[in-house]
Amino acid sequence: MECIGWGLSKEDAEKICRYAPWEMNAFPAWLDILYEQYPTVVLDILVQELNWEIANCSHEKSSNYIISRIKHIESMKPLKLAIAPAVLTAVSESTISDSHLFEYCLDIILKSHSVIDDRDVVNVAKALAIENENATRKAIGFAIWINLESISAIDALTEHLESIEDGEIASAFAMTFITALFGT
Repeated sequence: MECIGWGLSKEDAEKICRYAPWEMNAFPAWLDILYEQYPTVVLDILVQELNWEIANCSHEKSSNYIISRIKHIESMKPLKLAIAPAVLTAVSESTISDSHLFEYCLDIILKSHSVIDDRDVVNVAKALAIENENATRKAIGFAIWINLESISAIDALTEHLESIEDGEIASAFAMTFITALFGT
């Protein structure tokens, strides 16, 4: 099968798609045309790049190259929605140390609710709220959880706040939570 108007085979589409991440500042305009013709090829390559970026990020060294481009896709909305479940899987299966990468991933997930089941997002949010040691991420987890499943999340948040013995730390956590809540 050839890409209409381009004469590309599937193998050619795989080769050309590997150049998309190297384009300056954004994905090239031709990527959405390629995606229309070879959605699996484009999605597989971008998910592979996304997973590599997440696996190789750190506080000291993170490019946020692929995830930033995915986050800022506006003209290629079908591609962004198609990759969102892979972003959710990546967030749920890995510890992302880079805060910008983490925030970009959450932004993609939260703006792709039409293709991601709320139950899956709740599970990730619960894990962040309950299991994460980082207070900021814990607060973000509670904020997302409360947006989707308020009664159980409020109970868990109340329990967490009551478990913090230092009043200043509890107050700081509450403020971080409120900031996250209004930002989600």
